[in-house]
Amino acid sequence: MSRFVALLLTLSAVSVAHAGGDDLYVSTLGDDTSNDCRTITAPCRTIGHGIASAADEDSVLVAAGTYEEAVVVSNPPEVAVVAGYDETFATRQDGVTFWQSKNTRPLTFLADGDTDASITVHGVTFARSSQKPDLTVQSDYGGAILLRAINSSQVGLFLRNVVMSGNKAAVGGAIAVLSESGSSATIDVTQSTFTRNKAEACGAIYVDSIDAPPANVNVSNSSFEKNKGTFQGGAMCLIVTDETNTETTQRLSRNVFTKNRGITGGAVLALVVDGGHLDLGVYNSVFVKNKSQLGGAIAAIAVPGEAAVPAGIDLVTIHNTINANKASIYGAGTFVASSRQDGDGSDDSTVVHDSTNDIYFGNKGAAEATLFEDLGTSATMNRQYGIFGTVELVFGTLNDGDGVQVAADPLFVKSGQDVNLQSGSPAIDAGTCVTESLFDVEGDSRPNGPTCDIGAIEF
Repeated sequence: MSRFVALLLTLSAVSVAHAGGDDLYVSTLGDDTSNDCRTITAPCRTIGHGIASAADEDSVLVAAGTYEEAVVVSNPPEVAVVAGYDETFATRQDGVTFWQSKNTRPLTFLADGDTDASITVHGVTFARSSQKPDLTVQSDYGGAILLRAINSSQVGLFLRNVVMSGNKAAVGGAIAVLSESGSSATIDVTQSTFTRNKAEACGAIYVDSIDAPPANVNVSNSSFEKNKGTFQGGAMCLIVTDETNTETTQRLSRNVFTKNRGITGGAVLALVVDGGHLDLGVYNSVFVKNKSQLGGAIAAIAVPGEAAVPAGIDLVTIHNTINANKASIYGAGTFVASSRQDGDGSDDSTVVHDSTNDIYFGNKGAAEATLFEDLGTSATMNRQYGIFGTVELVFGTLNDGDGVQVAADPLFVKSGQDVNLQSGSPAIDAGTCVTESLFDVEGDSRPNGPTCDIGAIEF
């Protein structure tokens, strides 16, 4: 386990998700036959039967053990699955309940039409599950979980203290979230671990909004290590295809991304295609030894639609440490690009990257940050109060504000391994305190001196 994963696991645990309804009980020693799962001394046998028996706001309490099952839930109530209990359901701990399935993902959660549904999963390990393609629409998506909302439905997925390890799919090795046809989807992940998940696109998490507002995304206090998206998004893809040009803010906060691999976006790919707009905030996070061709840590790309609908991304990065990542073509740290369709310029796209209190250091193989724009489009980076390496402008605009240090050595304890600051670092007390400065990636409060430090870890 890397040091970065370990530091996240030492953070205080979030409270157990527990809905306002009744408790239902599931155990490997239970029985589903003629059982409504509501008697603590007579639990059901399967998680699927527990969910099917639940009413709105009920909680399905799951005892420790391994559950080999593939659950498909359509237009469900709001339900919580809370795992890790002992056989008497008196105490619980994380990491002792395994939910897995071979060739078919463990959980498929579908919403269609006038439906408002959500599922909370707490304390489950999804390991070595896979979704192999068949002839259904959702067959390629989500090795462990698929959340799909269509026809103006609203659906949410909330993960707490979940482990996703070694899962596989064509798209979204661990999780896929699809919102289509005017639907609204939410994914909220905290205190979770994603390791060695694999997909052709988007190694751990895939989020896509098609002719729908961008999904609400909040990923915090989580670690992503050695995930692989063969073609794009080593750890995560956030994709918008929305000709209504609706704006939604997606947040990644206090996460650690290490050794993820993807051709475009070694750790994170933000992509807007065929029109639409995405506001992405990345705060207090560490990116180390991620690898790609375009954007070793982060790639943000906007491409307008064929119907002359503009596309745009506003990328805001605050208090991040981006170190020892690698890109073989452009943007060893970040790659920001806008493109256009052939036409009269009415379909231009725009990408703006605002960077405050970030450290770019020791990223290899290309300029630490690259701006790329086609004729008639706009790619801009505004930076302040940070330590930066070289920035490559391939027809883009770079604006420097106060507090910019170019090519300074931040004096990490050990570059590429331990990105804590040493005494005398030029990052100490060199930042500016802003709204997102309250806590660093380790949960320590800022500032610890006259003003906030630069980077993800306060000295």
